[in-house]
Amino acid sequence: MRGIHIYREKYEKLSTDRSFHINRDFEGTLEDLFPLPGEEEVMEVWTKARALGLLTNENGYGFVDRRQGTEQRHLLGASPAKAFRALKEDFFAFKELEVQVKKRESELRRDPQRLGEIRDRLAETMANRESKLADDGFDPEDKEVFQKELEALRAWKERLEALRPDSGNDDFPALL
Repeated sequence: MRGIHIYREKYEKLSTDRSFHINRDFEGTLEDLFPLPGEEEVMEVWTKARALGLLTNENGYGFVDRRQGTEQRHLLGASPAKAFRALKEDFFAFKELEVQVKKRESELRRDPQRLGEIRDRLAETMANRESKLADDGFDPEDKEVFQKELEALRAWKERLEALRPDSGNDDFPALL
């Protein structure tokens, strides 16, 4: 499956001239095997990964990729807009980062103290994004990413405030 994006590109370029299906009626009716995620979904994973320290800006935006069996840094881009676009267009990188975010979130749900710390620090992170929006040193595309990050952080904060980590526990009081 490595390099599937190259095949997708070539298929999309060549499919305008010819059909690669057994039957021409299948054109446009079969679902994509590797559908690219929606922008909201990518932004949620992007924002959570940044907030949880999984996606960092060390000589470019990237994350630790474990798909090859060894840890190596997967670089997405030098600017927030380019890196976000690269993540949005790379199905497998997105899925890898999504798995890492879900794993970290499940660890947090089991630790109410750390979950509370995250909830409290989200306001700090949102203030940081607001200051980046006011900074004239960033391109409009980067500021658009910061605005979307801010919206994703607000939605995440609302979900965390509504979350009750102790719900679902069956604590039955013993009589003796």
